[in-house]
Amino acid sequence: SKDIQVSNEIDKNLNVYIDTFLVSTILRNLLSNALKFTKRGGSIKVKAENKSNNTIDICVIDNGIGIKADKLDKIFKLSGSSSQKGTEDEAGTGLGLLVCKEFAKKNKGDLTVSSEENVGSTFILNVLKFKPGE
Repeated sequence: SKDIQVSNEIDKNLNVYIDTFLVSTILRNLLSNALKFTKRGGSIKVKAENKSNNTIDICVIDNGIGIKADKLDKIFKLSGSSSQKGTEDEAGTGLGLLVCKEFAKKNKGDLTVSSEENVGSTFILNVLKFKPGE
């Protein structure tokens, strides 16, 4: 309803070792946040990048409102989590990113972010390509 273009740039032949439930939940939350904090007519891109012989970064990139520098280091912490209204007053609990970070760790990965206020955000989910020990 916000006329946001979402593009999927993940290679269909890409294979990764993941817990489908956990990673689907993470990506669903990241996309939901990107939609919430991207203005009408904006864009969101989902892509994957090989980072090493055994890891891949799955990135959710938006051109939304971004995150203030003083809040960036707090968004994955319980003490720093707080709900912020979206660009059209969409509500949230403020706990989604905290849960996503924990889900990423449970999947032997990590979740990080880079963001610039009024420019957009990039959330990066690092996952394993192969089962540990292979």
